[in-house]
Amino acid sequence: MDAIPPPTITVVVAAIANGRRLVARIDRDLEDLGLTWGRFHALIVIDRTNGWIHAGALARKMGITRQSAHTLLRRLDERGFLRWQAEPWVRSARLTTDGAQILAQAYEALADTFAAIERVSAQERRSIVTAEYAIDRELRRPPQRRPWYADHLPAVRRPDAEGAP
Repeated sequence: MDAIPPPTITVVVAAIANGRRLVARIDRDLEDLGLTWGRFHALIVIDRTNGWIHAGALARKMGITRQSAHTLLRRLDERGFLRWQAEPWVRSARLTTDGAQILAQAYEALADTFAAIERVSAQERRSIVTAEYAIDRELRRPPQRRPWYADHLPAVRRPDAEGAP
């Protein structure tokens, strides 16, 4: 017999609450470095690009708007963490030596938080990541709504009819 899954709202509340707790903990750990979760995440993405990255690409990789990505890049640039390359159609950035150093310091500042996560079993960590991918995939699907005109179609042409095109 299959176990009864938790109610959907319980999953939503747990995911959001856990995400907020984790972001708050990371923000607290990085506070002395003048970083936030968003800036740290941007540094990671820029570093892992192993080349130049523009705001649009950063936005796609982080799952944020281009405007937010531009703001993050501006904030990191103000601190001297970015070097710029201007092409005729786009400006791209990569980390400076100071940017790489602050990223290394951020990882050190997060050692306790990362250790706490690593104390969670591998299976539980895998489950969290798998659930996130599955929920993301399902949320990206188009809604399965009947069109407003479905009831006005002949029965064989209705979207819910067997063998409907």
